[in-house]
Amino acid sequence: MNKRTHIFIAAVVAVMVAGCSQPEPIYVKKPNPYNEEAKLEFLSDKTHTVNAEKQEVIFEFKSNMDRFDIQVDRDWCSATVVDNNKVVVEVEKNEYSNNRVATITIVAGIYDNITAPQTITVYQGPGEIALPKVGDLYGAGVVYWVSTAAADAGFRVMSLKRAYGMPAQWSIDFQVTGMTDRLDGRKNMEKIEFLNEYPAFNYCATMAENHGKGWYLPALNEWNDILLLYNGGLTPTKGVPTAAEVAKRNEFESFLAANGGDPFNAYVASSNGDSYWTSTEINEEDAYYVLVYKSSTNGGSKTGSKRGARCVQHFDLR
Repeated sequence: MNKRTHIFIAAVVAVMVAGCSQPEPIYVKKPNPYNEEAKLEFLSDKTHTVNAEKQEVIFEFKSNMDRFDIQVDRDWCSATVVDNNKVVVEVEKNEYSNNRVATITIVAGIYDNITAPQTITVYQGPGEIALPKVGDLYGAGVVYWVSTAAADAGFRVMSLKRAYGMPAQWSIDFQVTGMTDRLDGRKNMEKIEFLNEYPAFNYCATMAENHGKGWYLPALNEWNDILLLYNGGLTPTKGVPTAAEVAKRNEFESFLAANGGDPFNAYVASSNGDSYWTSTEINEEDAYYVLVYKSSTNGGSKTGSKRGARCVQHFDLR
């Protein structure tokens, strides 16, 4: 084989090898939206007014993100992001004769690359049913507080039933819980992780299972309105009640009995009467309780077993 033949064969082999080798891959760098500043822009008005019926409202937007956090401040309204370009709001039927408003807050993005919060507002017109009145039966309780003001429209119900001597301790151990709210017992209940360690609170949670959601142990100041109901609308006298107050209280006890309720003050002959726990803590060892005969407030050991628990339910109609 001559030199030319060797050169020819080498050239053919080189061409064959080159033809069988894999081409160098080409990587196309796709844009990553999380490397861009998060943006969120609504394409329509962010307020909407609906009638009293159940319905759906859609708010369209555009965003370079596909992660969203959305919060709604009212139970009768819910919102979800669909197709990364619209907020679908579901509004329940308004059964009461009051206007109400819900605020939806949405943020686009993830981690430290998020937009400023934007809000959507839904106004709903009134239904046909009037608010109940103080003293009306409602579900498993009796109405003791009503508000028609836009800021806090709603009503509260005191349970017909009570826990007493089961034992109804505030807690089974001494510890600081942070349940110091005096205005809203719901905020105190939210701090409890293990209900079985708080018998009085657990009783109200059990009521929620049997008589509808939302029952809780009332805070210290919520008892002012409960005592006003017990007193027949008369501002309670601190100390020994007047004859007029006693008459109103007897009427209320008869009302409870006629509707299957437990006595409000079974120890009527006692100088103090029944005592009920509030959900408001004083310190590691003590919590506030109410003496209903004298309409007074005191502090006592959380592990005491002779106090009662009367639960309340809040209906927010805003």
